[in-house]
Amino acid sequence: MNKDNLLKLISGLPLTNVQNYGYIVLMTDVYDVCLAHGVDNTNLVVAWLEMLENDKMVTLVRMKDSGFENMAIGLTFPESS
Repeated sequence: MNKDNLLKLISGLPLTNVQNYGYIVLMTDVYDVCLAHGVDNTNLVVAWLEMLENDKMVTLVRMKDSGFENMAIGLTFPESS
């Protein structure tokens, strides 16, 4: 798998309405679909997601709580933002 394969997988995941964050694809759903496709390294998944964010293909949604600002809780796609 690579970041392009990941993008294809996550593009079919549902959006969940999360209080204070709006509609996002949950990171748990991303990890679950990756695990189902044989990728169990969450650090690798996050690295691919960060590459996709740099390519402007996704936007990572990070926690707003103090001390947790770097923790991604989900993502959105540019067209759904």
